[in-house]
Amino acid sequence: MKSQANVDLLEMAQNSHESLLTRIRSLQELGTSGDRTFVAGLKTLLGRPRPEAQQRTKNWDPQAAERVVDLYILAALHTLGDDSELQRIPILIRQAGDLLLGPDDELQNAAFVIRSIGRLEPISAIVGLASDKDARAWRNAVRTLDQLDLPEAPLGGSVSSVPHMSDKVTFTIRRLKEELEGLEQHSRGSIVLSPGVAVFLAGNDYDRGTVRRQDVPLSDIVEKTIPLLDFDYYVENGHVIICTFAEAGVRWRGWWNRYGGELEYQKAKSLFVLRKGK
Repeated sequence: MKSQANVDLLEMAQNSHESLLTRIRSLQELGTSGDRTFVAGLKTLLGRPRPEAQQRTKNWDPQAAERVVDLYILAALHTLGDDSELQRIPILIRQAGDLLLGPDDELQNAAFVIRSIGRLEPISAIVGLASDKDARAWRNAVRTLDQLDLPEAPLGGSVSSVPHMSDKVTFTIRRLKEELEGLEQHSRGSIVLSPGVAVFLAGNDYDRGTVRRQDVPLSDIVEKTIPLLDFDYYVENGHVIICTFAEAGVRWRGWWNRYGGELEYQKAKSLFVLRKGK
């Protein structure tokens, strides 16, 4: 006979009137219950009715919230020993929007779930998604991969090893091109715009409003602001290279070809690492 407490958890998880955090915690608790009689119910929950698209508001997207719930259903199924639905993860990442912020962010939650599941198949699928023809798909793929704390990651991370990144700068700009080219100049050559960024700026320069930086370290701008501007970055030969998500996808594919076969999962730390000796 099923536990009434677990029945209540399942009902809470499917109730769109509950907070997203409450629904996530219900699924996590249901997964750790060890009660495999709920596997079928969780799979049925994946087919639940979804809200209409027009219900989106300024700071809330009900459809996005349901995608986050789907991610934690997959995590609960995994904990209960069923990985038959993992192919849904790259689909959810492809569909992810950018309206939910902070702890509700779709891609942040996707990265958390992938790290908690610890299987390589989702990572492989997301690397493939990084070469998709759809710009949102490759953007979402790269953003997710960047958050997985993967070993020898080809993008992101600290830029403290690069000269002048601790320099504090002050400037005011209004347009994107002015901002990025200004970073190059202030870095005294340590920051370089990739060919893809140069091409993008030639046809997509836009008004940023009045943006003023006052005594801000270059490292903070690169590590915190560049991703918000829909660009990525990496360190190479003593320089910080600012690149597009399309270029980042190429780097992630190269990384997978080199390291994909050497990854293993450390469950205690929810972390992917390279096998010892690699």
